[in-house]
Amino acid sequence: MKFGKRLQYECVVEWQDQYLNYKELQSLINPIVPLNVTTVAVPEDEPLLASPSNKSINNYAHVRQPGESPAQTFSRRMQEEFNKINSFFLARQKDMQEYQVKLNQATSSVMKEVPIRSKKLDQLKTAFGEFYRGLCMIQNYVEINSEGFRKIYKKHDKVLGLKMKD
Repeated sequence: MKFGKRLQYECVVEWQDQYLNYKELQSLINPIVPLNVTTVAVPEDEPLLASPSNKSINNYAHVRQPGESPAQTFSRRMQEEFNKINSFFLARQKDMQEYQVKLNQATSSVMKEVPIRSKKLDQLKTAFGEFYRGLCMIQNYVEINSEGFRKIYKKHDKVLGLKMKD
């Protein structure tokens, strides 16, 4: 399965907009001309994107700012995606830390009770399960976005013959 499809299937639906925009970044690589390739002049009356197969390349043309080269657009968008993902991760990490504090407080109060009621233990067990699931979701978020960045940089390096990922 291709990574773009895997990303769609493995992402948390509620967080969908917070994942790496792999498809956009992938499309931004193609217009970048390798340093060792000679550019060819195209007549003004001839469309640059004539074939239907090239339509996907132009889907993200709106992300390019005036006077910005394709390489600059790619670098800027990579930084923006990194910042988006990092901010979201830090917010979720803070949420989980706050949840952990509350969970610790709840555990302490339940353990002070004599005798311990099974209903409260069941609630605590459920809360720990939710905490664990939240941590797993964050871990998956980090892993899949890390893999996406690695794959984008790998494709970038392959197309341009550079070593940007180090």
